[in-house]
Amino acid sequence: MGYSNGPKPLEITNLSPSLHKETPHSGNKSSSSPSLIPPTIEGKFEEALTRGYHVIVKTGTNRFKLFRFLLSKCRYSKDGFHLDDYLVLLELYYQMIDEVDPKFEKRKNELQCESTENLLSHFHDLRVFPYYPRDTSKEIMDKNPLIYHTRSYYGMERSGWSNTYRLSLHSRLVRRRPSPVPYIGVGYKDKGSRRNVAEDGSPKWQEVARVSAFKEREAEEHLQDHPPDSLEADP
Repeated sequence: MGYSNGPKPLEITNLSPSLHKETPHSGNKSSSSPSLIPPTIEGKFEEALTRGYHVIVKTGTNRFKLFRFLLSKCRYSKDGFHLDDYLVLLELYYQMIDEVDPKFEKRKNELQCESTENLLSHFHDLRVFPYYPRDTSKEIMDKNPLIYHTRSYYGMERSGWSNTYRLSLHSRLVRRRPSPVPYIGVGYKDKGSRRNVAEDGSPKWQEVARVSAFKEREAEEHLQDHPPDSLEADP
């Protein structure tokens, strides 16, 4: 599946991944109970998010139809209007507004009409996701000609329009998990730190042990058939 990047990626600013600001009380920490100590993460989520992202849209996707689909998703989706939907919607809008192709002038007029601009000004105030519009907001959306009818929206949803876009962050939010320390398993159920062949192609620990035992037995047989020359005694 091919994808193409938008020409003007937006930058995330002042965005917090959670509304929960409460920090653990210092009295809850105990050296005898390490599970009560919060995990250490390199940097902060806010710092990583402010490094930006870029929108990836599937090659060949009609931007204007995708924009209308996202507007309709905000109106009809029972799962809510998520953060990635919101960011892609704004990215597409600014891309199309800056379009210089004269053939796109008609679409630009539809995007810059009073009804659409009022609707987008409402979107600029969103802070909590997923967003569920109230009845008053739905009434405003129903008057916008760019929003599809219910049947058309669900038809596009079934045909996979939600899979035509995604976000890519410029920075990793959580540090890479270190590899586990290898150890030999003890007992029938304890398999040690053997790797999963289906994931990385590493041999099973039983195969490693079998090959090692075979090589040791082969070396012993070789010594029996070809004993080393005995050293001559000193005169």
